[in-house]
Amino acid sequence: DWSFLLPIFQGTKIEPMDIDGLVERYGRILIFETKQPDKDVPSGQVRALETLLRLGRGFVCIMVLYGKSATTITGMEEWHYIKGRKGRISKSARKTCDSLYVKERVNAWFSWANKGVR
Repeated sequence: DWSFLLPIFQGTKIEPMDIDGLVERYGRILIFETKQPDKDVPSGQVRALETLLRLGRGFVCIMVLYGKSATTITGMEEWHYIKGRKGRISKSARKTCDSLYVKERVNAWFSWANKGVR
């Protein structure tokens, strides 16, 4: 409960947010954000997550999962920072899928991250 901090941000819409999941492999970061299937990522949270992508400069990927567990996932989006394009952020359209597809995408990320062995 972050309500004790809210008076500090009085006069704004700022509220602390959480990250639902985070994996690091060889300096590469995968962030999971989960939403109910009928909800969108709020605009303030979009701005915060986009900032994390820019700070990561190509080493951060965000997967937005629509559903809060393997059995309730109905879709996902992938967000990436595109190097060499003036910090452009690429967001896939929401794809209808289940947890098996999410596992495929996480496996692809893990294969990419493993190439970063230092």
